Amino acid sequence: MIQQASSHLAKKLEVEFHKKLLAAAIAQLDNAGDPLAVNSFCSTVRELIRHVLSFLASDEEIKKCPWFQPDNTSRTGITRSHAVHFIVCGGLTEDYVTTQLEIELPEIKKELSSAIKVLNKFTHLNEATFNIPIAEFEPQAISVINALTEVLDLGQDCRAQLTQSLAHRIEKGVVSAAISETLLAIDEIATHHSVEFIDIEEIEVVSIGSTEIEISVHGNIEVELQWGSNSDVKNDMGAVANDSFPFRCMITSHTTEPEEIHIETDHLQIDTSDWFGDQDDEY
Repeated sequence: MIQQASSHLAKKLEVEFHKKLLAAAIAQLDNAGDPLAVNSFCSTVRELIRHVLSFLASDEEIKKCPWFQPDNTSRTGITRSHAVHFIVCGGLTEDYVTTQLEIELPEIKKELSSAIKVLNKFTHLNEATFNIPIAEFEPQAISVINALTEVLDLGQDCRAQLTQSLAHRIEKGVVSAAISETLLAIDEIATHHSVEFIDIEEIEVVSIGSTEIEISVHGNIEVELQWGSNSDVKNDMGAVANDSFPFRCMITSHTTEPEEIHIETDHLQIDTSDWFGDQDDEY
């Protein structure tokens, strides 16, 4: 069971050193003859959690969040609760995350806090925490590992929920930008063009930072191409054709107003390489 829990967590860890710490912690529980095996495991996992939280939620970024209020009980004003909030939902407010995305931040903060208390208890050696049977401690070890995994899982859930919540607004924003802006890449092909249809294939929240959300959109844009003027076309001196081109764009919104979508003109990129026969070009 503990191997399964640690394997799931290892897949979530981004830094090789963090993976090595986790592996070392699990290895310590394999040493049944060591009376300090549980204590060593707890000390290592406590450090692992500290490193993961620090890596994913720096003090500088936390302080930039609109929701940040210094905690007087902390020397730096920043607590583990602040770090969990940032890892899960960046600068989004707890109210927005709870009401709009239906993610319960207090519960996950409580679970990690309980895990830390377990680790602290067995890190501080005394007669009651010495030579603890590994089999007896294993359920607590699994619970501790799962607490960190759930923080990382919830961060992914938040991005998925935010993607779903904003999808309609994003689609409208992309369509509006494509119709209202001159698409220079297509202008290089024909005298005139008009957007007929936009097919959005993928929307992904790339990051939720302290103040800005970055969203990536991929899809295809169908256009009518016209060579020559309307008069030329009417007199068979011009031509009209339809074609479809892949596009991608980066969209941003502010964490205080996530539903206010912003698309910069140069962030809407059309790939016309196939039109020119550059099929080997990487898009």
